[in-house]
Amino acid sequence: LVLVSGDTGTGLGLDDPTPRAPVGQNPGKTLGDQRTKVYEFAMSLWGAVLESDVPVYIGASFQPLACTPTSAVLGSAGTTNVFSDFAPGIEPDTWYASALADSIAGTDLNPGFIDINSRFNGDIGVNPDCLTGRTWYYGLDGNAPADAIDFLDVVMHEIGHGLGVQGFTNSAGAFLAGVQDIYSIHAYDNTLAKSFAQMTNAERAASLIDTGKLVWTGEQVNQQAALILDN
Repeated sequence: LVLVSGDTGTGLGLDDPTPRAPVGQNPGKTLGDQRTKVYEFAMSLWGAVLESDVPVYIGASFQPLACTPTSAVLGSAGTTNVFSDFAPGIEPDTWYASALADSIAGTDLNPGFIDINSRFNGDIGVNPDCLTGRTWYYGLDGNAPADAIDFLDVVMHEIGHGLGVQGFTNSAGAFLAGVQDIYSIHAYDNTLAKSFAQMTNAERAASLIDTGKLVWTGEQVNQQAALILDN
């Protein structure tokens, strides 16, 4: 995985020169360097378990995302492109996220562009009206104090979305350009006893808010679920 900073030259976010003492096995000596090192560590953890011969380019930056004294958007990430019918043997007429499609195809399907774009809330710990009393924790050891949010956990989560744990069904239940995606076709509603691919737009819209009844189904997940339930 390759980090592409959107903050280079801005003096903000990943480029913030504010001096910081090393924390939680993170040796960075500036705020920007600590943030960068957390991101690189997260990429190394993901890279250790991924199987792909194609680099995944990830854009990252800090932005003033939605925030109040008691709630906030910590971060967001997603694929920058989707592809269908790009290789033999894949699900036909189905969107695949950029990084996943590149991995399956064995080549960069959109060279020169990032595969994932990610943003993180730069107001946390800076703006007193944004999650008042909370701040980011930039350690690599998982020992965030009670008043801090572990940045590593958030980065790991958001990279996962960008890699393909992401559907493209909108709030009205419609598929992107009327084409199903490889993530959503594995969504199954236990109330309707239907997969997303079998539903109408209206049924999918209702299913999206069917709390506790919309699940993931797939061969490997079902096997692992059985092991957990048996224990």
